[in-house]
Amino acid sequence: MDGWIDPTSTLAAVTPARP
Repeated sequence: MDGWIDPTSTLAAVTPARP
């Protein structure tokens, strides 16, 4: 990833997939 990490992208990757 770049120096700037998107908070939304990071959360989406860490948060389990929801229906």
